[in-house]
Amino acid sequence: MPLRPIQSERSAVVGMTKLARSTCLMAGLLASTLGLATCGGSAGGGSAGGLRHFDDQTVSFDYPGAWADAKFDVVSSFSSVLVYLSTAHLSDPCDRTANSIACVRRAASGLGPDGVLVEWSRNGFPGWTFDPTKGQPMNVGGRRATLEQVVPSQDDCGAIGGARELVVTIDDPTPDMNWTAVRACLRGPSLDGLQAQIEAMLATVAWKQ
Repeated sequence: MPLRPIQSERSAVVGMTKLARSTCLMAGLLASTLGLATCGGSAGGGSAGGLRHFDDQTVSFDYPGAWADAKFDVVSSFSSVLVYLSTAHLSDPCDRTANSIACVRRAASGLGPDGVLVEWSRNGFPGWTFDPTKGQPMNVGGRRATLEQVVPSQDDCGAIGGARELVVTIDDPTPDMNWTAVRACLRGPSLDGLQAQIEAMLATVAWKQ
């Protein structure tokens, strides 16, 4: 019977252990920004569920496990919502009949303290071009983007308690007048902490097309 390569197996186990620890450390770094804990830890001030993962035909990313997610058929001539994320209960923002659809409200009716409502959408408009000077330049999954911090409108984000609104515009890799938008409505008191969660989510983005 041939001898088993014991030393090689031990080396492989050690290597796998180091890799697992490294992976856990990287996840922990992301989770610390999101205010969560992963790799078997309990969440401090966040969700015991750690991170959740969104994945569709267009994009994938991680987001805090304390956030709910929902998809509704919200489509116009120039945009299509991919997903809603929120600390609040999500409901259909549209009134629907057999012959009409009217999207007249936000997907969350109100935000509690340190609440957030995020809308991911795909957009296109004739003649649209990416403006790299409109907001803070950033990179999202290898694509150029901008981050704007705007004062919430009182008939929109402000109406559900938002004190800060973030608008992220992500250019398509080809100039086809299409883009991805992320709009986040934030309620304090920890506005900077909530914005850090949004930016941490964006740092995990991977594109499918």
